[in-house]
Amino acid sequence: MVRTAYCGALLAVLALPLLAGCAATPGAGPAAPASPARTTAGSALVPASTAAHSTATPSPVASATAASRAPAGCDNGRTAIPTGARTVRVHDVDGDGRQDTAFFTTSKPWEFGFATSAGGVYTTPDRQTPTGAHHAWTVDTDGFPGHAIAIDDGLGAVLLRFQHCGFQQLTAKDGSGLSIPIGARSASGDATTGVACNDQNGGILIEAAQARLRTDGRYDIAWSTLEPIGTPTGASFSAAGVRYKGLAATDARVQQARTSTCWAAHTLTATH
Repeated sequence: MVRTAYCGALLAVLALPLLAGCAATPGAGPAAPASPARTTAGSALVPASTAAHSTATPSPVASATAASRAPAGCDNGRTAIPTGARTVRVHDVDGDGRQDTAFFTTSKPWEFGFATSAGGVYTTPDRQTPTGAHHAWTVDTDGFPGHAIAIDDGLGAVLLRFQHCGFQQLTAKDGSGLSIPIGARSASGDATTGVACNDQNGGILIEAAQARLRTDGRYDIAWSTLEPIGTPTGASFSAAGVRYKGLAATDARVQQARTSTCWAAHTLTATH
């Protein structure tokens, strides 16, 4: 992946006393809004198409049969996963009720992708640094439409989603790609950052995390939840709140707040 510039808006938040994230400890949030209709082409958000008008009256039997059919899923006619790619079976990402497969290529072009059981292969460029170990995790989230993906190179994580049979990078208020520094220190040097998920309120939410060093040598962990901001791919992090206080430096929650991890997700690693 080619390194992406970190979102200015997010970095500004990180410099504040907040930018809380998710320790890889459970916590969650509100039910996700219903997803719009899917399309099998491209990665752009596409509204549901309008069916051609017909004056024929459907029979009750035909209507009942159509209503009982499962969604078609995403099928773009591609079925071949790139040779040598790392793969893992994941949750249903396209709404047809069947498990799908996530993969990471291990040679150029560096890509992350999904192969659907419906018969499609969809990819997105891995734009992080071109060398070293890259990690990705993917999870079905609550409170934010689409299937969430975090891809990191150990220094930063980009946040994407899979929706309408395509990938979109989440964007900050200024339109730049949303990303989170991994293990980055605040200007004062007393806090480091990461990204993860929680199910604190009953469903999976994406969180930015911050491990704050106290004067007594212990750490407080602050979380901030990823939320939509009203544009098709727009997202921002809520005001942070302290989730854990007075943790020892060796506590797993401190380490998790400095990495990219999700206890509920399927994870892949590939070395470039």
